[in-house]
Amino acid sequence: MRKLFTLLFTIIIFQQFSLASFDPTARGGRSAGMGGTSVSQTNFWSVFNNPAAISFNRDISAGLFVENRFLMKELNFRGLGVILPIASNDAFGLQVEQFGHSQYLESKVGLSYSKKFADRFAFGLQFDYLNTNIGEGLGTGHNFTFDLGIYSKLSEKISMGFTAFNPIRSKLTSYNDIDEYIPIVFKLGAHYKFSDVMLFAAEVEKDIANKAVLRFGADYKISEIIYARAGISTGVVSYSFGVGVFYNSFCFDLATAVHQILGPSPQISLHYTF
Repeated sequence: MRKLFTLLFTIIIFQQFSLASFDPTARGGRSAGMGGTSVSQTNFWSVFNNPAAISFNRDISAGLFVENRFLMKELNFRGLGVILPIASNDAFGLQVEQFGHSQYLESKVGLSYSKKFADRFAFGLQFDYLNTNIGEGLGTGHNFTFDLGIYSKLSEKISMGFTAFNPIRSKLTSYNDIDEYIPIVFKLGAHYKFSDVMLFAAEVEKDIANKAVLRFGADYKISEIIYARAGISTGVVSYSFGVGVFYNSFCFDLATAVHQILGPSPQISLHYTF
């Protein structure tokens, strides 16, 4: 009975608040601390957040993140990513993600390619394999889809990004003649560098089945190795804050987003540049 209750509660929460790995919320502690803004950034976490921007990473790099949604052990979210530059203007990316637990588990594998043009513009394409497994013999679902990404550096201070997740509206599964579709999500964002130590980002996210969400975030360089972040997002209002530490080739980020109803979701991430 307890297992069944946990399973039903997890599914209800997922359906209500789009928690799963199929929902392209921002990955990485930096974006998480900045209100979820992500598509205009060219750091390592673009391997999860915007396939176009990975070509601005010129060294092989790898990283992972772990997030605990609302401090519930059943809602753990984790991912591993790698960026592999193959030429001066090209790069491949790989991401692997899992959300949930043994009674409700979502998995995603994505392979991306990015092409950069004149250090000002980049286009990216990512192919995804998605899988859902529900315990107690209640079924599975899987399918393929893709993401599109665009990144543009308009000036030394202003950059913009755009992503389209699952624009073909792939179906995940069918149950009792009811079709379940993977979300279609568009994001458009920009950031502005006020100075060498201060950056502000804004982004709009539109799931075609839900109202648009606005996201705002700021990043402040406290010292050569320490950064502070804060942000806010609309919908059901969520506040976020975080800190980042850069040391040699390591980058460590810690952030927490606080949902107005469901509470905090801490995230920790680490990446290394070879």
